[in-house]
This record gives sequence, C-alpha cells and structure tokens, in this order.
Amino acid sequence: MKKYLIFFIVSALFTVTTIAIAKEDINGQPFQAIWDAIVGLRERVGNIEDDLSSTDHAFCQECDNTPWNCTRQEAAEQCESLGMHLCSLAELNHYAEIGYSSCCWAWVGDPDLTTFSRTKGIAAYFMGPSTRTGIPSYCGGDPGGLRITMGYDDFNKTNAHCCK
Repeated sequence: MKKYLIFFIVSALFTVTTIAIAKEDINGQPFQAIWDAIVGLRERVGNIEDDLSSTDHAFCQECDNTPWNCTRQEAAEQCESLGMHLCSLAELNHYAEIGYSSCCWAWVGDPDLTTFSRTKGIAAYFMGPSTRTGIPSYCGGDPGGLRITMGYDDFNKTNAHCCK
C-alpha cells in the first residue's frame, strides 16, 4: 500500500511540476509535441473525410428509379446524365481499398475480354478493402474486395456504378 501511495504522490508532483513549467500554455513545452501530433492527426482525418465525401462517384444508380432495371447501354446513359461514366474495375478497386462498399451488382465500363464478344459486359460490386472481414453472406462473405461477373449479357438488367 505504501508503494502505491508513494507512486501516486510522485505522479501528482510530476504532473503539477509539468503544468507549472508549461505555464498552462498549450503551445509551450512539453505540450508542443503533443499539440503538433493532434494537429497532424486532424489534418489526416480531414483528408480522409474529404476523400470519402467527394462527389466523384455514384454507385448503384438505378434507371427509371427502378432497381436493377438498366441494360449496359442504359447504365452508360444514366452515368452520362450525371456527368460521369461507367466506373472501370480499377476505379472500383480503388474505392474498395479506401473503404467504400456497395453490395449491389452493377455495370462497369470495362469490356469483357474473356468472351471477345461485343454483346457481353462486366458487372461487379465491392465490399471494402480486400483485408476486410465480417461481410454478410448475402454480400459474398469474407474477405472484402471486388466481386466480378464476366460475360454478363448486355441486355441483362442491373444498376450502374458511375465515376467522374
């Protein structure tokens, strides 16, 4: 018990002395390093929030306000009406890796090179970074990342993933 009391008293004296030396100036020593770290973290969080709240995408867009009602051509037109284009797989992968998720099959702009057909496209959805876990089974389960369907007939109906 004596050891705890001595530790408490020494800790209290150290704290009082530190505050007295700093003269309660948040920008003074020894608080400057802590303050600089807080400012740096605020900037980093602000950058992340800016990236996540940007308007450079519109995922899972519907045609005619009806879910899963876009052919590939209609999906491209929906994106164009928003001043965007069908997202590429690379763009969707980027969004997934920075934390976005969209449990929604939708057209993407990449051509389907597996079938060499002009009447087949690619539909995809993404569930956050490839290291993400805890994804519900109805969204593909673990791990996260991009889910792709190749050879999707252009006249099948789904939504549109739009990017700027």
